[in-house]
Amino acid sequence: MAAHEYATNYSEIAEHFNLLHELSHILFHTARRLLALSIDWLQISPSSQDFSEEFERIFD
Repeated sequence: MAAHEYATNYSEIAEHFNLLHELSHILFHTARRLLALSIDWLQISPSSQDFSEEFERIFD
């Protein structure tokens, strides 16, 4: 999809979101590893723990 195309192609949109859904397991685990590496290697952590509980519930 190009930015200048104004027609809505619902099949492309559905394909996009279906792919995200298929990859969500990998994406969430990658985010968790990135967070751990940021804390361990760079001593960088989230400034707020607002969504920590919800984020960890994904992995239960």
